[in-house]
Amino acid sequence: YEKAPALKGRIDTTRIGVGGHSYGAYTSMIVGGVTVDLGGQKARSFADPRVRCIMPISGQGTGQQGLTESSWANLKLPMLTMTGSRDQGAGGQGPDWKKEPFKFSPPGDKFLLFINGANHVSFGGFGGRESEITRVVKATALAFWDAYLKGDEKAKASLTSGDVVKPFATAKFESK
Repeated sequence: YEKAPALKGRIDTTRIGVGGHSYGAYTSMIVGGVTVDLGGQKARSFADPRVRCIMPISGQGTGQQGLTESSWANLKLPMLTMTGSRDQGAGGQGPDWKKEPFKFSPPGDKFLLFINGANHVSFGGFGGRESEITRVVKATALAFWDAYLKGDEKAKASLTSGDVVKPFATAKFESK
């Protein structure tokens, strides 16, 4: 806290969630316990035990950056992943590829937000404009963080039931 004294007493280091977009999504998955085949090592882990939940937004599927179908097999942390119908990977992969983190993860506090019309840059808004896409992203993200970092049972129920996205016609939500 020497460099940021205003943060003293304001950060709870026992409640850490990691989220990120694109390459940040990859980072969140890796520190959350997703394994990769890199440097001749199979199923290499870079998990940080302090992390309690992860939120990859427009993350990667298999065949890139060491990710395989088994990369998510032992992911025990809660995960909310987000993608959209116009979201593509760097190699032109489509939305089904972006859904793989959810598809290949084991059941138990895993969620997928799929937004019709969302592309790779839609998730944070563009040019400061608020849209239905940014509203559903905010609502779902806040419910996820509240559920898994604050222990808010109402937020968790909203996620597991899918109620969090019901006001948004463009959103489809899955949980397992």
